[in-house]
Amino acid sequence: MDKIQFLALKNRLKKDKVLTFNIASDSMSPLIKINDLITVKQTEHLKLFDIIVFYEFDHLTCHFVVNLKNSIQTSSFKNPESNDYPIKKEFYLGKVTNFKMGTFNKLYFLIKRFFSH
Repeated sequence: MDKIQFLALKNRLKKDKVLTFNIASDSMSPLIKINDLITVKQTEHLKLFDIIVFYEFDHLTCHFVVNLKNSIQTSSFKNPESNDYPIKKEFYLGKVTNFKMGTFNKLYFLIKRFFSH
């Protein structure tokens, strides 16, 4: 997927309000597994631990929000010890609405993060 295709997809989401995708990697496993169907909705209001979809390195990525101070910072669930590169707002597609980080998953992330530093 190139940047033009991503922008077309972003416009389609704006028009259709909701898009669905199948997950292609295990970066959010065991919360979201390969081939799970996610529903994505466009929203500007994000908070910590929201699961989002964004464009990076010529593909879509599904990770969760770990910092919103100066930019959108995300992490995978599989490797919570490290953050992804900051996301420019223009490359943010939308928020996943049918999967959420529950209390147990948030605690797991915080413990893994604490003991890795």
